[in-house]
Amino acid sequence: MSQAWARAVGAINGAVGDYLARTNNPLATTATLARAGRRLSVERSALAAEYPSASPTIVVLLHGLMGSELDFSGARALDASADAPDDYGAMLERDLQASAVYVRYNSGLRLAESSRAASSLLSSLIDAWPVAPERIILIGHSMGALVARGACHHAREQGAPWVDRVTNAIYLGGPHQGAPLERAVAWASRWLAVVPEPTTRLIADVASVRSEGIRDLGQPELPGPLDPAIRHLFVASTLAKAPLVSDLLGDVLVPVPSALDGARGAVRAPHVEVKLFDGISHLGLAHSQAVYDTLKNFLTEASP
Repeated sequence: MSQAWARAVGAINGAVGDYLARTNNPLATTATLARAGRRLSVERSALAAEYPSASPTIVVLLHGLMGSELDFSGARALDASADAPDDYGAMLERDLQASAVYVRYNSGLRLAESSRAASSLLSSLIDAWPVAPERIILIGHSMGALVARGACHHAREQGAPWVDRVTNAIYLGGPHQGAPLERAVAWASRWLAVVPEPTTRLIADVASVRSEGIRDLGQPELPGPLDPAIRHLFVASTLAKAPLVSDLLGDVLVPVPSALDGARGAVRAPHVEVKLFDGISHLGLAHSQAVYDTLKNFLTEASP
């Protein structure tokens, strides 16, 4: 699969992936490992060939809505004006002597379903990893932050051993308290549907044909308290200067309080940290040098 096609399939799955899955459409994405647009087999021999110097430290990166593993790579092609470093995974392989793996999933499915699929995939990963895994680091961007959080919760409930190896979880622009844009679309589609005008009803019908994954982002059902055995870092950005506008606007797609899960200015548990950036877009959170420097420091400093 070419990188352009991988991006297109990711976008299609985000928009109508639940429908594709229900109808067994071949375009429906199943949770898998991927790298540079290629699906990877979760088998020991295949992983040993892909990672000849496999590390016991595994960095797991999860993309956002309508995305793919390429959201973390090829950043310069996406945003040539951004202060874009190389892919976070590749940089952590260099700086932490880790191995980076990328989860590709159907972002049009319900968040709970994607979380269960990610947990199952990570169970298979540690069983097939060429060396004994000692440390797992989760990095989720946008919806991927919620999937990572949900996967940890599901693994704890099911007694999946991979979660015992997770030391850090990083949430980049995750809509933990919902995305207002989705709530606005939901409200508008309901209102337009009752207007006795063919044009407005057509618009309402089009708006209503959006995936369950998108709908979940309006007011996501979080899976419970944060795992105290894991150090959590919430990262947000704002494109506005005025404090009130900053909180409401955030990175345009996710307001600051939602991305920080309400933790800014609150008394936080010692295993929870937050970081707010100025002037970085929602997509830019996945490929910013400033963000990378923060997450690298978070991953290398001693636990409190």
